[in-house]
Amino acid sequence: MSSRLCVFLVLQLTVFLAFADTSVSQYLGSDSCQSCHQIEHQQWQTSDHHKAMQRPSDKTVLGDFNDTSVEFHNIKSRFFIKANQYFIE
Repeated sequence: MSSRLCVFLVLQLTVFLAFADTSVSQYLGSDSCQSCHQIEHQQWQTSDHHKAMQRPSDKTVLGDFNDTSVEFHNIKSRFFIKANQYFIE
């Protein structure tokens, strides 16, 4: 690789990094939406999507995690609980 091409690539990378957005996004939680979107927030609270975002527990997990194996489209998965945490492998 020629030295001119190396210099060009280094300059391009430097410009890219100078203008790249390096800020870190942070999840604010669903309650932050409530003040502007009250009706939508109330509807979302009873939705399956809201239920899917809950932390897994014996009250929120509907599937069988008693060391159950499932095969779908030639993919085998095992559902199990270890140290009070839910896993799929």
